[in-house]
Amino acid sequence: MKKQSTIFEALPDKELNKILQEFFVSVCTKAGNPYSKSEMVNIRSGTCVSPFNHTINLMQDAAFQQSNSAFKGTLHLKKQAGHDVSHAKSAISPEDLELLREEGFASWKRCPYTLQKKVWFNILYHIGKRAQEGVHKYQKDSFGLGKTVAGKKYIFQKFNQVSKCSQGDESSASKCQKIDTEYLMFEIGDDMCPFAYFCLYLNKLNEDLDALWQCPNLYCRKPESMRWYDKQKIREHTMCKWMMELSVQCGLSQKYTNHCIRKTCTTAMAKSGFQPHQIVSITKH
Repeated sequence: MKKQSTIFEALPDKELNKILQEFFVSVCTKAGNPYSKSEMVNIRSGTCVSPFNHTINLMQDAAFQQSNSAFKGTLHLKKQAGHDVSHAKSAISPEDLELLREEGFASWKRCPYTLQKKVWFNILYHIGKRAQEGVHKYQKDSFGLGKTVAGKKYIFQKFNQVSKCSQGDESSASKCQKIDTEYLMFEIGDDMCPFAYFCLYLNKLNEDLDALWQCPNLYCRKPESMRWYDKQKIREHTMCKWMMELSVQCGLSQKYTNHCIRKTCTTAMAKSGFQPHQIVSITKH
């Protein structure tokens, strides 16, 4: 596609329509590969979030009929070529889970980064939540510590963050919803104990910040230090890359995404005999 003017709001409708028509037909990745159907839909939606101040509608105005026809034709061709097939995320293999325990989380008692990612992984794995559905909004009081009648300690979720599948109380300032007590992680008494991970993490957080996910202190080198994290919240886009980073660091068989942790959770429950409706009641999806 030839280089075009980027001052789109100054272009006449006829010229803009021609540019969009050429764009939808020729757009591809940097590697020259075609986009999938869902990616094309997202790209088209992005073109409507424009600098036009809602004076024109790129999807519905008659002036853009040709470019919209080109878009629909492109989708039809992608369907014929098999580019409209969605690919489900794979569960983390047992071998890779073992590598994570041995390589990824072995230094959790002395490293702020390792401890944080292990706590994050445990929470996603035990509650089966999508990694981008409100997890970054968790506060210190989103979880509580409890004890069974038999004296066994556990961690439970007190608040359910807002997600597209499980909406919280929109009227509340923190956008979270109180839920019934759910056992999440029990104390098991070994070096991989999720309860021990979580308790240590809470003790090392910065007391001046309520967020559960805080930036690790770059200068923390001693395990006995009281504060391992700074008064700065980790951004959502940073957390979105964590599982991919762990995959590379630990030499896993493939690059897993955060969503693969959820798939691993549901797969483990299905193998353990949980029925579909029981899995849905836990994952809320």
